[in-house]
Amino acid sequence: MQNLSDLREVLAVLTRLEIPYALGGSMASSVHGIARYTRDADVTAEPFPGKEAQLVGAFGEDFYISEVAVRDAVRRRASFNIINTSTGFKVDVFIRKDRRSSSPR
Repeated sequence: MQNLSDLREVLAVLTRLEIPYALGGSMASSVHGIARYTRDADVTAEPFPGKEAQLVGAFGEDFYISEVAVRDAVRRRASFNIINTSTGFKVDVFIRKDRRSSSPR
């Protein structure tokens, strides 16, 4: 249950900052009825340039989140982690890739 509490805290911050996201991976399957033991969650988020410092500042001292990693992930559309250092629960945040690349003709 602590994992779910940690996840809710992370998702509440994303919601408050109006950063669209989707939950995936084993935590999503656990929430939707197929319980699986997991110590992390996978979240895909829309890019949010200009909100990096707000995101990092929204977490208390129990959480580790690197502003440098967040800025880099948003710029490169890569990933970063949010870790509750008290519980060890980790949220992997994947910035949605730009899929507007050239399509086959």
